[in-house]
Amino acid sequence: MMLSLLEAEEEAVSEQNGGLTLEELVRRLEAMERENAELRGEVATLKGSGTPGEEPTVRRGPRRLARR
Repeated sequence: MMLSLLEAEEEAVSEQNGGLTLEELVRRLEAMERENAELRGEVATLKGSGTPGEEPTVRRGPRRLARR
């Protein structure tokens, strides 16, 4: 049985993406976009809350002087 060009293309895409169909990939992408939007909203809320620790603290150990 010969595959149509579209079926062959979908099969190739499925193989490249761990066996997922285009529809499954679309659903996953939409779910990830919703989650991303929620997380961006949470970050914006936290940045605007005025709570301490808005900026990440970079901890550094003691500096060592190079000996010559």
